[in-house]
Amino acid sequence: MGTCFHPFRNSNTPYACTFDSDNNASSYHSAGDGDWYALTMTAAGIYDFSNALFNADISTPGTAGRSAQGASVSVNDDNSAVAYVQRTGSFTVTNIATGTWTLTVSTGLYTQVITTMVITPSLSTHVPNGVTIPRWYYSGAPVIALTSTTVYGYISGTVRDALQRGISGATVDVAGAGTVTTNSQGRYRVNVEPTADSVLVMASKTAYSTESDAVNGVTLGVETSGVDFILVSAGSYKGFITSNGLASGKIPGVSVVARDLSSATVVAQAISGADGFYYLNGIATGSYIISPQLESGENNVPGVIMADVTVTPQVGWSTFTIANAYGELAGLVGTGSSTSPVTTGVLVVASPVAIDTEYPPDVNEGIRNGGTIYYSVSSDASGRYNMPIRGGSSYYIYGWFTNSVSVNTSSTTKKTLSGAPFWIFPGETTTKDVVW
Repeated sequence: MGTCFHPFRNSNTPYACTFDSDNNASSYHSAGDGDWYALTMTAAGIYDFSNALFNADISTPGTAGRSAQGASVSVNDDNSAVAYVQRTGSFTVTNIATGTWTLTVSTGLYTQVITTMVITPSLSTHVPNGVTIPRWYYSGAPVIALTSTTVYGYISGTVRDALQRGISGATVDVAGAGTVTTNSQGRYRVNVEPTADSVLVMASKTAYSTESDAVNGVTLGVETSGVDFILVSAGSYKGFITSNGLASGKIPGVSVVARDLSSATVVAQAISGADGFYYLNGIATGSYIISPQLESGENNVPGVIMADVTVTPQVGWSTFTIANAYGELAGLVGTGSSTSPVTTGVLVVASPVAIDTEYPPDVNEGIRNGGTIYYSVSSDASGRYNMPIRGGSSYYIYGWFTNSVSVNTSSTTKKTLSGAPFWIFPGETTTKDVVW
C-alpha cells in the first residue's frame, strides 16, 4: 500500500506529500483542489507549512512533485493483480502472497523498484518502509518518487466476458515478459522490453476460453493500450482410452480431437496420458464431435461421441474402446551379447504364427492377400530397432543377419527368440533383444 494525500483544507496537519491535480484555479477557495503546497521537511516527522500556499499557475514549483496518476503498480508474487495509482497519488495492491517481494511502479519514461517488501498475513504494509530498499526518507512517510528512467515499454488492456464485464484474476501472459493478473475491473498492464518484433499476448482463466493477440512492436516508455480480450465461458471434457473396456486395457499416447458440430473445425486436442485418460480443456460452451485419431487398421467403439460442453469445472467423461490398437516392439541386435551391436543391419520379423523356413517369407501376392500379417523392420547403424505392431496379440520374433558376403555367395543366419510367443500390449513398448 502506498499513499500520497492532499492536506485537508484550512488544516496544518500534514497527511503526506503534495501534488498538482492539474486544476489551475487561481483562488485558494476555488471549487477544485488545484493548488500547490510547498512542504519543507525540517526534521524527521516535522513539516514546515509557513507560506505554504502557492498556485500551480505561478513560477514557484511545488517541492513534492505531482501525482503519478495512472501509473501501474505490480508485485512479483504471481498471485496479486496489477493496481493503478489514483488521482490522490495513492494505490493499494491486494491479495499479495506472504513472503518477501519486489514492487514496481511504472509510467511513461519513469519507474521505481522497491525490493525486500515483506508481506505478513492479514496485515497491510506501507511501501516504502524501514526495511525496504530503498527505505523511506522519514519514518512514517511512505512516499515513492519515480526518479529512475525506465527500460520498458508497456502493453495494457482489459479482459472481459461476453457481457462486457471485467474478469478479475485472469492471467495475461506476454511472450518474453512474464505473466500478470487482472485487477477487479479486469485491467492489466505489463512491462515489456522494447522490441521491433511482434509480441504475443495471451489471456486465460479457468472456466473460460483462452484468447491471444499480437502487438506489432513495443517502444521504450510508450504504452500500447487497448489490447483487450473477450473470454467466453468454457468447460473441459475428460475421456478414457482402453483396448478392452476396462482400466487394465489403458492405452497412452492416443490423440483425441474435438470438432465444432457445425464447421468440423478442430477446437481442442489432447493425448491420453500414462493412465489412459485425456483432457480437452478450455472449450467454449457448445456441441462437439469428439473422436480419437487412429492408425490405419485400428478402429474404435463408439466411432465418435457427441458431447455438449457447459460451464462446469468438468463435463462428465466417456470411454473409447480401441480394437487392434498398436504397441511397439523394440530392442538391440548383437553378436555374443547386446553390448556388441550389429551395425550393418538386421532384418527383424514379428509373426503371429511360427516361421519354420530358413529364410523369411517372400512378400508376394499370396502373402499380401493372405490372412497372416507379418511385421518387419531393419535395425539401424547403432544396432537398435523399433517396430510399430498391433497390440493385444502374441507374436514369434525372428532375426536374419547376413554376416558374410562374397562375389558369388552370402551367408545369412536365422535367430529365433526363445520363449515365444510374446504378448504385445497396446500403447506400450515391449523390449526384446535379438542376439546371435
